[in-house]
Amino acid sequence: MDSIFIGKNYTFLVSTDSTNTRLKELLKLENVLEGTVISAGFQTDGRGQRGATWESKADENILLSILLHPKFLSIQQQFLLSQAIAIAVQKFINYYLKDQVVKIKWPNDIFVGNKKIAGMLIENILEANFIKYSIVGIGINIKQLEVLPTATSLKLESNMEYDHKQLEKDLFYFIEKEYLLLRSGAYAIIKETYLNSLLGFNEVRKFYITQSEQEMLGKILGVLDNGMLTIKDDSSGIHHTFDLKEIKFL
Repeated sequence: MDSIFIGKNYTFLVSTDSTNTRLKELLKLENVLEGTVISAGFQTDGRGQRGATWESKADENILLSILLHPKFLSIQQQFLLSQAIAIAVQKFINYYLKDQVVKIKWPNDIFVGNKKIAGMLIENILEANFIKYSIVGIGINIKQLEVLPTATSLKLESNMEYDHKQLEKDLFYFIEKEYLLLRSGAYAIIKETYLNSLLGFNEVRKFYITQSEQEMLGKILGVLDNGMLTIKDDSSGIHHTFDLKEIKFL
């Protein structure tokens, strides 16, 4: 599987603070082609959602950032890009773990069963009412065997060895495929695919509400265009919407 433009301009760094940071610095110095990738063997300051750090051993995982130019998306449509990338990474993992249940945990972590295998951080640079650039940072556990109890890796799940460069090439293919679908305006397809791939969708689960410091049994009904999660309280039947830092899965 080969991509058309993602990864054609490719730089590998043995170690860096953050591939997202390196790509942002590159943007300040020159015009950067869409699809440019900066990959690293190790990050000293890898980041995820909620300001979390991304723990990763050297040369055991995919750690990279991709530059995209989604100028066709308005500020109000930012979450569509997040959905498309999450779908791509979920499909990539599922390609290698065909017999496993691979889901997207809102907003864009990838889980195998109840364990996290991948995460991403998308940073958008805006111009007027549209997205000028998007820096898509992705971390995927590949060979790592020592992980948190809530995490896993391709090798842990399959007990197989993997060619790192081939994995990256395949990842670029899946991302490019979903990105081009997004660029074609197939927003309804992306939204439907994302929802059907969402961990806990239409299932009663336990959540922790950070503001009230209370637990709640609820069912995910959907995701709004701005990325907020809609949950139906199982006891009261009331529908609630939550932003990223307002709710946790239990």
